[in-house]
Parts: sequence; structure tokens; C-alpha cells
Amino acid sequence: MQNLRNVEAEQFLLGCIILEGDLIKETALEPRHFAEERHKRIFEAMREVDKLGKPVELANIAASMGDLFLDQLEALNT
Repeated sequence: MQNLRNVEAEQFLLGCIILEGDLIKETALEPRHFAEERHKRIFEAMREVDKLGKPVELANIAASMGDLFLDQLEALNT
């Protein structure tokens, strides 16, 4: 079976969730559905923030990821 990847679609989806945090409650996706490892980590952090009852917004996602968030941002700029 061919391994399909659409990095832009993953980025778009994560961006939509950051803009509209309640979308996380409506998605049946799991981290394993993402091809990019950094996208898996960001999505896991979004789920964790939601599980804690906090708004799924950039500041809370960054706090949940800690230094890993900065590492992911640096990776996006390379």
C-alpha cells in the first residue's frame, strides 16, 4: 500500500484548530493520522490542552509543549 502524505493539508488542519480551538472536539483524528512527526506532537499537545479543560489556543499549546514547541518552530524555519 502506498504511503500518502499531504503536509500542507496537515498544516492547514492544525492552523484551523489553533484559530478555532473547539474544532478539536469535533475531529476523530488521532496523532497517528499525521505523517509529519512535528504535526503529531502539536496535535497531541492540542488534545492534552483540551483534556485539561483549557482553551485550545496557541499560548496553551506552547505551554503544554514547553521547549519542544520552540524546537518545532525552529524546524519549520529551516
